Amino acid sequence: MADINTALRELSSLTDNKIRHLEEILDITHKQKEVIDRQEIDMLNKYIDEKQKHIDIIDSLDEKFENIYKSIELNEAIYAGEAYRELRVKIQQAQDVMKSIFEQEKENNRKAKQIMEDLKEKIRAIKIGQKGYQAYKSPSPIADGIYIDKRR
Repeated sequence: MADINTALRELSSLTDNKIRHLEEILDITHKQKEVIDRQEIDMLNKYIDEKQKHIDIIDSLDEKFENIYKSIELNEAIYAGEAYRELRVKIQQAQDVMKSIFEQEKENNRKAKQIMEDLKEKIRAIKIGQKGYQAYKSPSPIADGIYIDKRR
């Protein structure tokens, strides 16, 4: 029973660490919302890089978690009692944070797409303006004078 409790404590520790990184990602995602609103692309890229570092750490934690989880028998874990219940609660907390991240990401993506559409519309307007300007700016193809004959 000591081995199962040790494994469950290790799983619990890994889950705590994952929750901490997920909360960091959620915080960064909220910051991304602010920079998207201000259209600060450089800061957005910085936050994306920062988020990726946390994602890489979480991937490593998940791999360790999976290896330990596969090594224990589920029936033994259930009979381990309180440690197993605590682990289940922590896993649920991690899932709740992931849901929050997902919802905020959806909102950020929606706003980013709207900004992109607005920029596309502005670029189209500029291109139309440039064509009009070029039409007035370009030299006349007729270099000689033009005479109009009023006789028929």
